[in-house]
Amino acid sequence: MPWLRNLPSLKPSTPPPPNYENLTVNHLMLPGQTSWNHTLVHSLFNSGDAAAILSVPLFNRQSEDIRIWKETNDGSYTVKSAYRICTDLLHETTPPQNHTQWQLLWRLHVPPRVRAFLWCAAHHCLPTRDNLSKRGVPCSETCVSCDLLAESHMHLFFVCHKAIACWNHIGICSTLILSKKISKITKICFNLFNFIAFHQLIISSEKILKKNKKRFALSRKI
Repeated sequence: MPWLRNLPSLKPSTPPPPNYENLTVNHLMLPGQTSWNHTLVHSLFNSGDAAAILSVPLFNRQSEDIRIWKETNDGSYTVKSAYRICTDLLHETTPPQNHTQWQLLWRLHVPPRVRAFLWCAAHHCLPTRDNLSKRGVPCSETCVSCDLLAESHMHLFFVCHKAIACWNHIGICSTLILSKKISKITKICFNLFNFIAFHQLIISSEKILKKNKKRFALSRKI
C-alpha cells in the first residue's frame, strides 16, 4: 500500500524480507512509543527507503485510524461520490459532451426504467449480440430479429426492418430516417430525446389549455 510521500512511487523499493510477509507499519515502531525503531528499519530496508520512513513524523493519537473518503465533506463513501469522480476523470480524457441533452433525457416524463434504458442505448452498453461477442460471450453476432446483419445498437434500434416497422407504427419514422444519416447512435438518441420532449410539451400545453377552458366555462355559469 502506498504510504511514503517522500518516494516517487509512494512505496518502499526494498523487496519484502523473508519471514516478514505480514509486516505492517506499526511493527517498525518501538513498542508502546510513538517513535521509529531505527535499528529495525535500517536492517530491513535500503538506505533510501529507510531515510524516507524515518522522515515521516509520528504523533500521539487518542483515537484509532479510520478510512476516510476524501471526495465527500463527511468522509463517507457513497456510490454517488464514486460516480462523480469517475465522470470527472472521464471528462478529463474525452471530448466534452452536450450535458443539456443528457439533462433533457432525465426530465422526460417516462418511467425511470425507460430513462435508464435510453441512457444505456445512447452509451452503447446494452447486451446486444455484438457487445456480448466483443466481451467474450460465445454467441452469433447476427440480429435475432432479421438474421441478416450484426446486432449492433444502430442496427437493432434504427436499421432493422422490424425496428423501422415499430417506429412507423408510432408515427415518427420520418424523424429517424433523417437521423440515420448521422453515424453515431448517441446523436440519433439526442434527436429522439428532443422529439419526445417537444411532443410532451405540446401535450402538457394542451392539457393546461383544456383545463383553463373548463375553469372559464364554470366561472361563466356561476
